[in-house]
Amino acid sequence: MEEENLKIYEEQLDDIEKNIIEMGKIKLKIVNSKDMPDLEKHFQTSLLLNSLATERNSYNFLISKISSIKEDLMNYKGFKIIDPASEPTVPIKPNKKLNILIAGVLGLFVGIFVAFFLEFWQKGKS
Repeated sequence: MEEENLKIYEEQLDDIEKNIIEMGKIKLKIVNSKDMPDLEKHFQTSLLLNSLATERNSYNFLISKISSIKEDLMNYKGFKIIDPASEPTVPIKPNKKLNILIAGVLGLFVGIFVAFFLEFWQKGKS
């Protein structure tokens, strides 16, 4: 859950960084524009600075959020051992009794099948 939030916040942080860089480029275009009146330049620049301040606040908020999530993940101690592991006293596999029983039953069936097949084969030749 925390890892997913961290990934989302980092993506948002990348978007905000791109927005801040783009706003800086737009500001340079406005300031260097000769076609725009001074009052319009001042108005556009102030709007851009307000947006830039908002983006930087969001950027700082996300930086603090990311660092707190990383710190929480590093110091996570919210688990506890319910039952300690124990070594089994008897082996799980191979089960020798079951293997011998299956081999005996299978051998019996194969023997009966071979006997019937040989009887059928001998009667078929005569």
